[in-house]
Amino acid sequence: MENHLEETPEEVLSVFLAKRYLTENIPASVKILLRKEPEDTVLSNAFSERKREMEFPQIGPKMEILQFAEYNLLSFAQREEIRSLAVKAPTRGTQVRILERLGYEAKRS
Repeated sequence: MENHLEETPEEVLSVFLAKRYLTENIPASVKILLRKEPEDTVLSNAFSERKREMEFPQIGPKMEILQFAEYNLLSFAQREEIRSLAVKAPTRGTQVRILERLGYEAKRS
């Protein structure tokens, strides 16, 4: 997926986690599964102060849940990108990216 806002995945994740788990009324018993600890120390401290539990599984059922969630997220993003292409005429660059994603070698001009 192309990132038009030039935000890093870590920045996007930090904003999402703060908005979802620090401002909304989510029970503290809900555990947050992440691949690794966020680099944002302010966010980590805020989670600790509010007794929000984060886990970083490497194997087992919780890791499988993470993998399943990542797969679903990527599938959704790809469907949305394809859906957005249906409402606008694709440029040459967009056509090349589609062909490359489908596994074809496309010549860039």
